[in-house]
Amino acid sequence: MRAVDKAGRRLAPPLAPRLLAAPLACLLYGEATVITATIVPAIPGDVVQRAASPAALALAVAAASSALLWRTALPLGTLALESAALVAATAAGLDSYAVAPFLVAAFAAGRHAPFPRSLAGLAIACAAMAVSALV
Repeated sequence: MRAVDKAGRRLAPPLAPRLLAAPLACLLYGEATVITATIVPAIPGDVVQRAASPAALALAVAAASSALLWRTALPLGTLALESAALVAATAAGLDSYAVAPFLVAAFAAGRHAPFPRSLAGLAIACAAMAVSALV
């Protein structure tokens, strides 16, 4: 149900929940993955062992996800930063933790940037995926 004022106009939802939704979802994704890989012995633990500790891995996921706060204001900058994080995480063998923030940034670049810039964002995303596949 949408909130309305006395004149019957719709009120915009609060800004803070909208800004924090994607980074919080990515942080929870990283935390759940780290906890699952740490607790369940049937899952290969080499990903967690490559990181310094599960806490350091969760902090890295939170740092990569915090850039998503600017996904609507600076969509291409956010996509470039997340692309660099994806390539760096792939080089470290932790690419599964950087995919979700990268996909959110790629969607935001396509959604919030003008069409010519969206094409540039598509080129950035394709280049990042190609480089991470080669690494």
